[in-house]
Amino acid sequence: MYPNGSVITLVLTLHSLELPETSIYPAFVFGLTTYLFILLCNVTIVVTICLNRNLHKPMYILLLNMPINDAMGATNLFSQLLYSIWSQDTSISYPACLLQGFIVHLYGGASYVILTAMAFDRYIAICSPLRYGAIMNTNNLVKIITGMWLFNFTVIIVLFSLFLNYKICQTHMTDLICYNPSIMKLMCDDTRVNNIYGLFTLVLYHILGFSVVAFTYIHILITCITNKQSDAKNKALQTCGTHLVVFLFLEFNTLFPLVAHRSESVPAYIRRMFSITVFVFPPLVNPLVYGFKTKEIRQKILTCFRSKINSTSIYPAFLFGLTTYLFILLCNVTIVVTICLNRNLHKPMYILLLNMPINDTMGATNLFLSCCIDTSISYPACMLQGFIVHLYGSASYVILTAMAFDRYIAICSPLRYGAIMNTNNLVKIITGMWLFNFTTHMTDLICYNPSIMKLMCEDTRVNNIYGLFTLVLYHVLAFSVVVFTYIHILITCITNKQSDAKNKALQTCGTHLVIFLFLEFNTLFPLVAHRSESVPAYIRRMFSITFFVFPPLVNPLVYGFKTKEIRQKILTCFRSKIHSV
Repeated sequence: MYPNGSVITLVLTLHSLELPETSIYPAFVFGLTTYLFILLCNVTIVVTICLNRNLHKPMYILLLNMPINDAMGATNLFSQLLYSIWSQDTSISYPACLLQGFIVHLYGGASYVILTAMAFDRYIAICSPLRYGAIMNTNNLVKIITGMWLFNFTVIIVLFSLFLNYKICQTHMTDLICYNPSIMKLMCDDTRVNNIYGLFTLVLYHILGFSVVAFTYIHILITCITNKQSDAKNKALQTCGTHLVVFLFLEFNTLFPLVAHRSESVPAYIRRMFSITVFVFPPLVNPLVYGFKTKEIRQKILTCFRSKINSTSIYPAFLFGLTTYLFILLCNVTIVVTICLNRNLHKPMYILLLNMPINDTMGATNLFLSCCIDTSISYPACMLQGFIVHLYGSASYVILTAMAFDRYIAICSPLRYGAIMNTNNLVKIITGMWLFNFTTHMTDLICYNPSIMKLMCEDTRVNNIYGLFTLVLYHVLAFSVVVFTYIHILITCITNKQSDAKNKALQTCGTHLVIFLFLEFNTLFPLVAHRSESVPAYIRRMFSITFFVFPPLVNPLVYGFKTKEIRQKILTCFRSKIHSV
């Protein structure tokens, strides 16, 4: 189908998820959240094992390979899948498809050899405990790990090198991702050699893995039955039982889609579903089964992340918090980088918008870092935290106020926009709003002002009065500017004969107004609640935290990804990166 050399530029089309337009954003957010959670769980296990010398034992060093492999497999799937969902572009270059397929099989093969090596380790530990140190010494451990990755890499690289001799007749893939059976269906040459070798590797991994696991677990079972120590017996059976369940699940989850490709009776959507679950469930389940459930690893994580949260809730709470923070960071950093790197976005509207993700990142980081450390805090650190809390909160107001003024000039005085919002004035607005914000709160530098005042034993009326003054100043000033500008924008939109411009302006300003009113309520309520004993403390605390979570989550979606120019630049960037692979 292709002339010599054109295979490098050949573009294939992956099977589409065929999502309706209304489901694109929910699907993308769900997929990204799942991926971040998988990444978080596996990175936590890797970091915990690497940073704790007490865990530098054969059992944990072998285990370390699992989260690394799972993170690789999940990244290979989600990077392509999330891009396809967001851009609705399922094209992929042939070299990128081969690379993706290679990583798919490398991940699958590594899952087997790692589980096999772990089974052997448990066999020596339980059946020959006195010889464990001699057999699983450092040299042998290095040989086992190097050998299993080298064996895996060699087998898979041979499989995919066979494609270099084939010609392609089709460009439409039957699956959501590239892997050996789906790539073979594109070929117009005789693929029997590839098919035979593929079946050989399939049998090799499964028979070899199953044989070693069966052999070791039979001997472990015999040793456990004859062992008189009930505690050791229960622990061994529990560990090995979990390992066996994970292995059998992997067996079914990898064998089914591979065999299904060779049978016309299996519906395509079922095959596609199973081909994706192998990259989702093991990376999700493995860190929980082998990591957080393992006493030594769990204790190390608990030591690092102590909290007043009880021991049964600490992991879900920490994982949920960190996943949320990573998602906030990802969204806001994406907006900042997109605006900074694209000269077409160096306009007053986007330059003002640039301040919002920077401020949101600062506020979210301030909250989530304080939640991940010990609950004790020094007084100077508390003052610094309080200063950043107030700096973030008030900056949210002045940025939204400046953005409202920018839209007012753009809609109500479009001919004078270039003269009013020139570079000099723009620099003055941005410098002025941050300088005003910084100066106001340097005077009020006393943690979260109302909460720290409750620690004082002296008369705090001066601080209270100044705190109320700044509260009124920001809210009244911001509210007045927003009301003034939006009344004039509304009048201009009503009198404007161009319906498209009217709808666009009303939609933009309507969203801006909803964000502003939400911010008003979310900041006023906890501040006023601190001065009233009738409001329960847990409600006040809940609202004081949502202030640092919802705006940083919602703002980049509303002002960033929903804005056509920014969304196009992000999509263009992703397309160019993927097609360049």
